[in-house]
Amino acid sequence: KEFKYSLKKGDNILDFVPAGLGIDFFKQKFEKARSGEHVVYKEKAGYDNVEYWNEVHLDPIANYKGEIHRILLWTLDITERENNMIALKQSEERYFLVSQAGNDGMWDWNILSDEMYLSPRWKDILGYSDYEIINRRDARDKLIHPDDVARTKQKMQEYLDGRTDIYAHEYRLRHKDGTYRWVLERALALKDDTGEAYRIAGSISDITERKKYEEQIYEMNKALLEERSMFIKGNVIVLRVDASNPDNVIYVSENVVNVLGYSAEDFISKKVELSSLIHPTDYDMHMRERIDAIKKEANYVEFSNYRLITKNGKTIWVKDFTSIVRNEKKEPVQLLGYFVDITQEKEAEQQFEESQQKYYALFNEANDSILIIDADSDKIVDCNNKAVEVFGYAKSEMLNFSLLKLSPEVQPNGILSKEKRQEKITEAGKNGNTTFYWQQRKKNGDLFDAEVSLTVLTIGKKRYRHAIIRDITERKKIEMSLRDSEQKNKALLKAIPDIIFVLDKNGTYLDFKADYYSKFIPSQNIIGMNHRHYFEGDVLEEILQKIKKAIETSEVQTIEYQMNSPIGMRWFEARISPLNENEVLSLVRDVTERYEKVEHSRFN
Repeated sequence: KEFKYSLKKGDNILDFVPAGLGIDFFKQKFEKARSGEHVVYKEKAGYDNVEYWNEVHLDPIANYKGEIHRILLWTLDITERENNMIALKQSEERYFLVSQAGNDGMWDWNILSDEMYLSPRWKDILGYSDYEIINRRDARDKLIHPDDVARTKQKMQEYLDGRTDIYAHEYRLRHKDGTYRWVLERALALKDDTGEAYRIAGSISDITERKKYEEQIYEMNKALLEERSMFIKGNVIVLRVDASNPDNVIYVSENVVNVLGYSAEDFISKKVELSSLIHPTDYDMHMRERIDAIKKEANYVEFSNYRLITKNGKTIWVKDFTSIVRNEKKEPVQLLGYFVDITQEKEAEQQFEESQQKYYALFNEANDSILIIDADSDKIVDCNNKAVEVFGYAKSEMLNFSLLKLSPEVQPNGILSKEKRQEKITEAGKNGNTTFYWQQRKKNGDLFDAEVSLTVLTIGKKRYRHAIIRDITERKKIEMSLRDSEQKNKALLKAIPDIIFVLDKNGTYLDFKADYYSKFIPSQNIIGMNHRHYFEGDVLEEILQKIKKAIETSEVQTIEYQMNSPIGMRWFEARISPLNENEVLSLVRDVTERYEKVEHSRFN
C-alpha cells in the first residue's frame, strides 16, 4: 500500500520497510528472529493520507539440521483495534489532566492537531456564554492583554520545552464588559517517549480581587521596599511571596545570589522555585508549619530551622521569620519576612552536640567506675553507670557524697584513708595525675581492691578531680594463685631427685636443675650447649628422634644411654616429655646400680 508495489521473488525486504518504522528498527527485530526468537511488534504506516496499523510477526524456520535458514514474515491489520485504544487513552488522559489541573475554568489543547477545548466555566469567568466563544486557540489568545501576550507565550513554551517543571502563570484576560480580569493559569502536559509534549490541559482561576490587595499592600510597604538596600549585603534575605503559593515570589532582595547562587530574577520569573530548594528531609516539616500558621490566623511565625540547597549543591541552614499579611476579611494574602544563613552557627552546634554525645558515650559506657569531684567542696558532681553498678548506690545518692564515704576508715597498710587520700591528691596536683592501689567500700559494707587513676582538671576557672576506679579483686586473686602455684612448682621440682633439663627441639639446653645430691653437676656451663657436645653417633640420633617424637605425639619417650660423668662412667635413663611445640622436659636418672645388678646376676 505505502509503496504501491507488488512484491516478487528476489526483492529485498529492506526496500519496503515502512517509513515510520525505520530500517534500523527492522534490522534489530530481524536479527532476533535469525537467532531463533519469535518476534512480534506493531507498526504504523500510511498511504494516500490514510493511516493504518499492522501487527507484524517474524517466525524463524529451521531446516532438518535445526539451522535457521528462512524467516516467515506475516502481518495482521489491527487498525480498528488500535484506533479504539487511542480513543480510550485520550479519554483517560483528559480525565487525568482535568483531575490534576483543577476545573475552575478548564481548557484542553491537542498540540498535534492544534485543537483546543474551552469549558463553559472558562467562558463564564469572562462573562460569556458557551456558544459565544468558539473552541479555538486563537479565540483564547485574542483575549489576552496585549502587555501579557509575549510573556504568556514565553512561559508556555518554557514549560513545553522542559525548561520548567511546573506551569503556573498569572496574566490578564479581557472580560465581556471590556475590563480585564487577572487569572492564575495552571496546566499539565503529556509527553511521548522522546519527551515531546503532544497534549496539555489546564484551568484558570479568577484572582482579580487578590491582585487588588497586592497593589494596596505594595503601596503600604513601599517604604520597606525603598529601604531594601540595607539588605543587599550580608546573609539576610528579604522575601515576599503569595500566601496561597510560596513559589510565586513577588519580591526577593538582590543579595539572594550571594547566599543561594540564584538571582532575584530566577525566583520572580519562576525559573527556580523556592520550595524545590528546601532539603527533602525538612520539606514536610516546613510546609506543615506554614499551613498551621495560616490556619490558626497567626500574624507572625518563626519557623523551625531548615536547610536549603544552593545552586552549587551546597546545603545551608537558615532561620526564617515571617509575617502573614491579611486582607480586610482576615484572609492570608502574602507572606512577608526574611531568612538568615546560620550554617556556621548550626555546624558549630552540631559539632558541640557530637562532642557531647561522644563524651557521654565514653563516660557512661566505660568498663571502669568514673567519678567527677568538685575540688573545692570535695563532693561528687557526676558518676557513670559502672560506678552505680560497682558501689551499689543510686546515682542520686552518690551525687554530693564525699569520696571518703566510698572508702574504709583504714587502708590495708594501717594508714588512715583520710591521710593517705590527701597524700595522693597532693601528688596528683604536682604531677597532673597519679595511679595507686586503694581499698574501696560498697554500700553494703563489702570491701574490694581497686586501682585508682586520679587526674586534676581545670574547666574555666573551676577545678575538678577525675577519678577512674578499676575493681582488681579478680586480678588480685589470680596474682595470689599464680604466686602459690609458682611456689608449689618450685617445691615440687626441688623434691625431684633427678637431673632436669629443658631443651628445644634441636637438642639445645635451655634450662638445668642438678640432681638431689649434686653428683652430676658438669664442670662447664651447660645452658646454650647442644646434645652434639656430649653425644655422637647412634646415641645422638636416637635422642634427637625421641625429642622429635615426643613433640609430634605428645607422649613421653624413654631412652637409656651410658656416658662419662664427674664420678665416672655411668648409665642414665632419660624420660622426655613435651612442653610445647618447640620445647621438651627431660628427667635424667642414674640407673647404674640397676645395670650392675643385672651384670652381677648374669656373672653368677
